[in-house]
Amino acid sequence: MSVDNAKTFSNYDYQWKRQITCMEKVLKNTLFYILLLLLFFPFLVFIDFLVGFTLDIDSQEARSISLREIKPNSDFEFFGGAGYTNSAEYIENEKTRIRTDSNGFIIGSKDLTPLIDWNAKIIFFGGSTTENKLIQEDLRFPYLVGQKLDRIKVLNGGVSGNHSVHSLLNFIAKGIPENPNFIIIMHGLNDLGTLTKTQSYWSGQIPTRNILLGEDYLHDEYNFLFLVLRDIKNRFFPNLWATVRHLFKHKAELALLDEFSDVRYLTKEINFEFLKKDVLEKFTQSIQSIIDISFNFKITPILLTQPNRYTVEDDFTKSQYNRVKQPLTYEEFCDIYFALNDVIRKIAEDNEILMIDLDKQVQKNSSNMYDTVHLSTKGNQLVSNLIVDSLIKTYPDIFSRQ
Repeated sequence: MSVDNAKTFSNYDYQWKRQITCMEKVLKNTLFYILLLLLFFPFLVFIDFLVGFTLDIDSQEARSISLREIKPNSDFEFFGGAGYTNSAEYIENEKTRIRTDSNGFIIGSKDLTPLIDWNAKIIFFGGSTTENKLIQEDLRFPYLVGQKLDRIKVLNGGVSGNHSVHSLLNFIAKGIPENPNFIIIMHGLNDLGTLTKTQSYWSGQIPTRNILLGEDYLHDEYNFLFLVLRDIKNRFFPNLWATVRHLFKHKAELALLDEFSDVRYLTKEINFEFLKKDVLEKFTQSIQSIIDISFNFKITPILLTQPNRYTVEDDFTKSQYNRVKQPLTYEEFCDIYFALNDVIRKIAEDNEILMIDLDKQVQKNSSNMYDTVHLSTKGNQLVSNLIVDSLIKTYPDIFSRQ
């Protein structure tokens, strides 16, 4: 080897050893700071605890208002579990498809066809009786209304478990920005369940139906491991989970939970007449709030009474009600529930708005409803025709059949 080559090789070797030395220093420094952080972190946690304990500082937990909806841009198959089948006289569909648009409104197959020249837009708000999760997507009554009317855009904002204050918040948060011409409201049973058991829409005693949410609002309902796994699922695998969720009997399936287990007996110490008056007053305030806001935004509100199979003499509805212990007798429950539909009638009359009396027009039988309140496929067809006929009769310049 020549002298020049030896010098060149020696120079490369020196630079290489120098780079390794620098890398070793960087690695050692990195490991040192990581170790320091690991040792210091528990110390900071301990100091934070002492500060909070000494100064009695309240938690600065982030809070938010609940937007109870089906997640936007969803597309999954829904399999009705035991929480549904146990309360039904029969189930027509073991599997249905649930799709939502970018704003979390339920849609059907033809809603995906773009059309700009609408005569009007309607949004339905309600609970599971509007959502119709166990009915095939193109046979739910809100969707059928849109298909039977000429150039009318219809969105379904029904969500299982939602009471009227949930719909009020959803209307403000995502309904008004849609610029609808009409909103159609149907509520009753979920309001009754919440108000008779907690005497408030805001009590916070039913974690899955809270209005005001903290970061840890479900921590009392589920264990830590479940919550961690749920967060991982929501962050990394939301679409895969939506596809295979029916294969798992997981605790997050709210239909299998007794959401009212902690509050079923709170009503027993309250005078029935006082309770009834309180429920009707709060329900009136909530529905009237939706109407007032609609008027302020130049949106026409329409009210529906809730069709149902509740009668004092009906053995099926009575047996379903008494499957679990209740704070009210079946007769007391029916008394208040019937009065809620009367509230809807009176509010519509006082505000001079259209009210479609489904409670009186839909016959109370298993042909129209597969359980106590949820419409069958036949019931959905009937209700869609009643709504369409009422809209055409009341607003002939806007609505006509296709």
